[in-house]
Amino acid sequence: LDVRSQLLQALKGSGTFDDLKTQVRCYLLAEIRSIGPAKAQPQPPRELPLVQRAASSLVLRHLRASGCAYSLSVFSSESGLGGVPLEPHDICDILRLPRSALAPAPAVAGGEGDSELVRALGAVGRLLPSGRESTATQTGGGSSPEELESRLRAVDRGLE
Repeated sequence: LDVRSQLLQALKGSGTFDDLKTQVRCYLLAEIRSIGPAKAQPQPPRELPLVQRAASSLVLRHLRASGCAYSLSVFSSESGLGGVPLEPHDICDILRLPRSALAPAPAVAGGEGDSELVRALGAVGRLLPSGRESTATQTGGGSSPEELESRLRAVDRGLE
């Protein structure tokens, strides 16, 4: 019994146990679907667009790195990836991110670095325009603070 528990802990620690559970769930879902009511017309496996495969791969890798075993097993069976995510360099190419965006992050004190999903979202945020370059107000250009105050009072009186 002691050897069994040590083996189980070693498999859990390496992630092999979660991978096996995921594979078994995928197999069981496939079997259940094959004998279900929709047996008359078997559906070919759906081909996902590359962008969706890349996004699903990021989520799959994030769940695996975060240790969310149950969420990983459900998502991997429903994502259409078959539990095999795209490689980080492929994800970067598909999503037009710099390859450095998914390079392994240095570990922080007391834990691990950010997941690939968090780093990818950060890279997307840095690529988007900040929106601060062109700002505008809804008020007229030459309004003084007193004029604005009187307009606000008039609106308030109209609402009473």
